Amino acid sequence: MPEGLNFAEVHHEFGEHEGSGHESRGRLGRWLTVAEALLLSAVTMTVAWSGFAAAKWNTESQQLLSSSALVGVQSSRADLDAQLLRNFDESTFNSWFAAYVSGDATKMKFAEERFRPEMKVAFDAWMATDPENNTDAPEGPTFMPEYNVALEVEAEALEAEAVKLHEEGVRAGQTGDEFVRSTVVLAGVLFLIGMGRTFTMPSVRVGLIGVGMALLGLALSLIVQLPAIPA
Repeated sequence: MPEGLNFAEVHHEFGEHEGSGHESRGRLGRWLTVAEALLLSAVTMTVAWSGFAAAKWNTESQQLLSSSALVGVQSSRADLDAQLLRNFDESTFNSWFAAYVSGDATKMKFAEERFRPEMKVAFDAWMATDPENNTDAPEGPTFMPEYNVALEVEAEALEAEAVKLHEEGVRAGQTGDEFVRSTVVLAGVLFLIGMGRTFTMPSVRVGLIGVGMALLGLALSLIVQLPAIPA
């Protein structure tokens, strides 16, 4: 008579097979946990760096914009002083011209002595054009190429510097915004990691880890294209 099935042995074999399956799933779960921990560590460090960079660039932007405003005030002040000097030059020339028309040589000399050095250079150049007989002569010394108010040149230079500083400040603020955008992408990775740990199916966790790594790679690609953190 053939030997029948030994239920004790069958149960033993089934138990070993089931135990092997649990061990395999347990090993995979541990590897997934390690992968999530590593991804979480990388994301945390990147978030900290990106946030620090955003704060530094925002500070740099504020300083540049403040410097731009200060230089703009200096430019306006220099331009105002230049206008005052130009008005003074025109006033002294009008005094000289009135004395010239009246034929008062003493007043003409007195007016010439009040000319500023810059005005005196332009006046001598204007007189050399023989304005009394030359109809093509400029209307006065202030219309001569030799006439120059140094403060006007300074005001223009300060205005150009203020514009440059303002543009740099705007770019610095935009750079800070780009770092913030990278931080937002990284926040999505943290969400995926946290959500993945609520699932027991390894396939779902593997998929979320893959998406998280892709987002981390995207954030890193954005960060490396941005300027270095200002000193």
